[in-house]
Amino acid sequence: MSPRLSPRPGARYRVRVSEVVEGQSTEFYDEVGDAYVVAVASLEGTRINGLVDHEGSELLQQKLLEYITDSVTNPPRPRKS
Repeated sequence: MSPRLSPRPGARYRVRVSEVVEGQSTEFYDEVGDAYVVAVASLEGTRINGLVDHEGSELLQQKLLEYITDSVTNPPRPRKS
C-alpha cells in the first residue's frame, strides 16, 4: 500500500472500474465515498502481481480491508430454499 500523510479535509473519492474485452471497454462500477481501497492484479502462472492504493481515514480503510478479506476468506453460502 502506498503511505499517505493524511486525507485532505472534506475530500471524497470516486472509483471507476471498466472491463476490457477484445479492446472494448465497458464501465461497470462508478461510486463516490469517503475512502477507498483498490487493487488491480494479474495472474502470471502461479504468481499474482498486483498494485494496491488507498486513501481516506485510517479507520475507514481498515474496515474496508476487513470487509474485503472476510468476503474472500468466508464467501457467503447459498441460501437454502
